[in-house]
Amino acid sequence: MGLFDFVRRAFTSTKDLENNKPSGKILNKRQRRDIIELSDKEIEKFKKEAYEKAMKRSDEFSKIHSNKTKAININNISNSKKDYSPLTPYEILFLDYINSKSIRDPNIAGYWTHEYNLDYQAVIEKLFNNGYLQESDYKFNMTKCKLPELKCYLKDKGLNVTGKKEALITRIINESPEEDSAAYFNNSLFECTDKAIEILADNQHIMYSHRHRNDIGISVRNADNFKKENPLLNHYQLFLEMLTKRLHEYEQSKSWGLYRNNILGMSIVYGDMKDHAKELELLLEVCYRDLSGLMDSGSVSEKMSFLAPGVVARVVAIKKESALSEQSLWDLFIDTISKINLENSLYTAEHSYNLLMKEIRKLGCEM
Repeated sequence: MGLFDFVRRAFTSTKDLENNKPSGKILNKRQRRDIIELSDKEIEKFKKEAYEKAMKRSDEFSKIHSNKTKAININNISNSKKDYSPLTPYEILFLDYINSKSIRDPNIAGYWTHEYNLDYQAVIEKLFNNGYLQESDYKFNMTKCKLPELKCYLKDKGLNVTGKKEALITRIINESPEEDSAAYFNNSLFECTDKAIEILADNQHIMYSHRHRNDIGISVRNADNFKKENPLLNHYQLFLEMLTKRLHEYEQSKSWGLYRNNILGMSIVYGDMKDHAKELELLLEVCYRDLSGLMDSGSVSEKMSFLAPGVVARVVAIKKESALSEQSLWDLFIDTISKINLENSLYTAEHSYNLLMKEIRKLGCEM
């Protein structure tokens, strides 16, 4: 059994197995235990130890992160120790993140400590000293206010409160004393400069890799290195190229679990591109592979054959949005799997489709 197969067995919830096992049988406690090949006592011990380790690690990072956040002081920025080195991918990512955060209480997310291990004070100093970050003025602060707050200020000044947000801001700038507006909208936020906005626009792949770090699984560093080798590709093209390259590697090694995950990753990129036809095609392939029960060993197992609820939900959403009939979905399903050279499968195409439709109809009714 491959690593993916074991993890898939061990960490698939009882609910998922019970609701999505193609045979429709409900697994009893003994059958669930047999799937991961551990005794009930071993399972409970494993869960307890994993929980205790996770909590200890979480507490440690929480303390480190809290201390790092408290250390931020923009009044202590020194121009004498400027760091002129190019921004690293993580610093560019942090620049995008910190924009519009409060200087007084930045409330930085914990992953900047436990995933990227950034020294916030040093990075913020570098961003300020190199002209990427500045303290906001009242005009920028107003763009971050909600409509009721702007209307409240206008009402206090005896000014017209009708119109959209942009119109209200323009009215405040043109018709209210600047010193009053500056005193009222004094939030003190981190603000990206024009120079920063330009560098962020040129590095969308960095933000994209971070946003999809869990569901696509391409690191910020790897995405940036690939971008340097392929500077003309936009971030969507970049990720599709990387995922396609990995597909070939997984196919050669017959790592079918990773191959399946890669197809799912590609569907996410096409979804972000609004190419929902291609997204649906890839999701149907994922469903067919999930139902096949195919393991990395090349053998098949009914225990490994089930549909992922999240994937089915995406199929339902696209089917509904595209007003796709069941016949059209069937035609697309058959066309899709005809292009797949699956090493082995538990079910025929028709039976796989019927199992999928059963879940689609059930989920469609719930939605």
